[in-house]
Amino acid sequence: MSSPERQLAAIVIAHGVGAHEECGDLVEDIFKPYLKQFNGRLIRAGDDQLLLTFTSAVAAVNFALDVQRTLPIHQSDWPQERRLRFRLGINLGEIIVEGDDIQGDGVDAAAGLGALAEPGGIVIAGNVLEQVRRRLDHVAFEDMGPQSLADMPGPVPAYRVLLDVAVVEKAVRGGSIFTGRRIALALLVLVLLAGAALWKLRG
Repeated sequence: MSSPERQLAAIVIAHGVGAHEECGDLVEDIFKPYLKQFNGRLIRAGDDQLLLTFTSAVAAVNFALDVQRTLPIHQSDWPQERRLRFRLGINLGEIIVEGDDIQGDGVDAAAGLGALAEPGGIVIAGNVLEQVRRRLDHVAFEDMGPQSLADMPGPVPAYRVLLDVAVVEKAVRGGSIFTGRRIALALLVLVLLAGAALWKLRG
């Protein structure tokens, strides 16, 4: 009997929040098309949790961003009680492949990070941030500090993905922000304009 195969992968765990009976339809209508676009793989789908893998952290985060942006639009005309949101956790780590399933600390960390996310939100591990920070221009990341996650031997650095402009501005004021290049440039321009306006008033 061959030993289980070990691989490095970007792992996404999606925790469903809401009407779980709608999960199957959303997997078909939203998740699977984006999985195909970003060359991802659906490993496991339950009533309230999905396990997915990608060959790169950038693909995993882009997938998560598109899913979280599309889900509210797709469900906008649904009754409130039927709507389903997801908490997404993303980790880059080793997985143990056992047939059609996977196990390992990488999966456990992704699950723990997903539990930290708000409904409709995304939380990524520090090793994911290292891979995507300079390659995604349109998002920002807030440092949540090291997090103690279930079944993990030590704390895992965690970062909340920020999409809302007001939330980004608040995080910037708090000094706990990491940005893509485009957001960093825009924020620099805003700071310079504010400084110029203040200088003009004082003059």
